Amino acid sequence: MATLNFKASNTSQFSNNQVAVLLGKNNFQTIFGSIPLLANAVSVVDEDPVKRPNGNIKFTLVGFNQLHDYNFDKHVLAVNDKTFKAASGTIKGDDYVTVPVIDKTTDITQPDFPGSVGGTVTELTYNIVGSDIITNTVKIVNDHSGAKTLFLKLKDPPFYVTFQQLIDKDHLKGATTSTTSGWRPNTPKAGNVYIAGSTKTLILENNVSGFTGAKTLPLGVDVKSKNFIKFFVDGIQQEDDSYTFTLDSDTITFDFGSVAGAQRKTRTEATYYTVPAVEKGDNITLFTGNTYAVSNVSYDPAFATDYNARITANTIYRITLGESLKANVGGRTILNVTPNPSGFIGNVIQPANTFSFDYNASTFPGNWNLANNQIYSLASQLEFEQIFLGETTRKTIPNVPFGLNAVRARNKNSAGRLSKFTSRSLFVRQIPIRRVRNLEITESFFIDTVRGLSTRATISFDDITDQNVTDYEISYKISGTQLIGGVNQFTPIASFNTVKVDRLGVGSDGRIRYTIQNVTRLSGTNVTLLVRVTPLNRQLRGIPAEVSQIIIGKTEPPSNVSGFIVGTN
Repeated sequence: MATLNFKASNTSQFSNNQVAVLLGKNNFQTIFGSIPLLANAVSVVDEDPVKRPNGNIKFTLVGFNQLHDYNFDKHVLAVNDKTFKAASGTIKGDDYVTVPVIDKTTDITQPDFPGSVGGTVTELTYNIVGSDIITNTVKIVNDHSGAKTLFLKLKDPPFYVTFQQLIDKDHLKGATTSTTSGWRPNTPKAGNVYIAGSTKTLILENNVSGFTGAKTLPLGVDVKSKNFIKFFVDGIQQEDDSYTFTLDSDTITFDFGSVAGAQRKTRTEATYYTVPAVEKGDNITLFTGNTYAVSNVSYDPAFATDYNARITANTIYRITLGESLKANVGGRTILNVTPNPSGFIGNVIQPANTFSFDYNASTFPGNWNLANNQIYSLASQLEFEQIFLGETTRKTIPNVPFGLNAVRARNKNSAGRLSKFTSRSLFVRQIPIRRVRNLEITESFFIDTVRGLSTRATISFDDITDQNVTDYEISYKISGTQLIGGVNQFTPIASFNTVKVDRLGVGSDGRIRYTIQNVTRLSGTNVTLLVRVTPLNRQLRGIPAEVSQIIIGKTEPPSNVSGFIVGTN
């Protein structure tokens, strides 16, 4: 048996001998020959009123000077030159870079809600018109459409741009330590094919009821900049300048006194780019008949002779295959077909929050050294249920529970032969419906035919238009003290009264209103009306918002009178 030792934030749900599966390696997908680099500065250069009125766009990149192609012993962008043309008899194409472009100002609906099409940013590929490995810069033409230039459509840096390594099966050589003058020497046995890493988003939620002043909140992982952070208070996304953050750190600081009303919950979404879920000894496949063993990787420090700390620090990753390529496969998606190991939880120590995962190394060979990069998930008490998706009308799995869900699938041909399983996992969360905004209580008078001049309170708030809200649950209660015979007459009505208001009742001004008639007022004192509003998506509940207000009634002269009408009979 092999053992992996873990430390968790909480092990209360674990017990010894629980069946568990380590998810994340099998069916991991990445791009063969793809090289994302972080662009930390962007500017317009080379402007010429006649030849180039919009100029070129210059990207300053982290690690660009380290993109050495050991198959050709030159920089990745220098491969496609006259020497290669003479050797191959053809030019494979120009050099390109893929950049993120703002495609639209807003999405159809917010992320994590039905109807979202994946955000406002898309990727476009442009021909490289110049590069400099000394200054780590690359240039593309600043194209335009009407008065809008490409530069105006780029995201604010930092962001990732992507290069593509030219991979030719006839020129894919083994690792070498020979280098061009000025290049950092290669670590022996380092990989000779670049692959893209893993892009992950870690979501953490915190209960912040009662928080005041500035507090530090965890992100759970080191993040490059605020561009890769989303921060929500009670489901409402906060602007970047509302919290403080230090580059390449794993915490943010937020002043809870800067938000009106009591806060209940925060959510941080930290997006990070890290190593691919491909390790030494894994098997990867590109298509039928093209499955290869990975003989070494450049990003695993457990193998000192293969590890390249320089490029790994700049999130650049290479692998070496165990055999020659059978086809030209640059730019294709590769699939890790190494099975996820199943085993048992053991050595659970609750105070220390540590435990082990024990599995059969003969049944599940390979390495799992990259778990500390948060690319794997450990699932316990996971039971698979069979479901057939061959019917054209059945393309979804209904009623999945909240939490970690895993799916494994295999093909079956007409002869009844089955393929191996591939699996994917997804952490399902409740849709994050935010609290309502601008919740107010407005006190007013009206003439009751029995009581005469009476008090009523109108509850109003902004309708939530972009989160699939169907109804609002309005709960209210009145508190105060009035002793009659030594008994507080308000005790029986101190609990909440609850009504449900259909969202279709929204007013033309975009606000929902509900009026409480004949608000009870005590003799000689005031009452307090507490209102709690919870947005609903059928049975799914959002984050509640509360407001309270003293109901003055006729105990004080009115102020800020509005809607006063006088008539005669």
